[in-house]
Amino acid sequence: MIVEDWVVDFAKEIKEQLQSDCSEHNIAKIAKRISDCVLTPEQEGFIWQYLRCNGYDRKTGMFMLCESDNSAFLKVVAMVKAKTEGK
Repeated sequence: MIVEDWVVDFAKEIKEQLQSDCSEHNIAKIAKRISDCVLTPEQEGFIWQYLRCNGYDRKTGMFMLCESDNSAFLKVVAMVKAKTEGK
């Protein structure tokens, strides 16, 4: 899935923030940033996919999935998503 560069950059920034701090406070802060952002359904779907995957190739628009995905981090992503769905 190919989206605008700013969406990829936004997703990358959020992922880095979550990886460095997965506290409840930071989860709520990131959920608010996502909720406050005006996103198309495709852009929002991209962000969730970006957070769940181990890599993204901007040229091809393909995500890299690995069997060794970090399930603990995926739980944090699910927590952020749950908070954004309560917009």
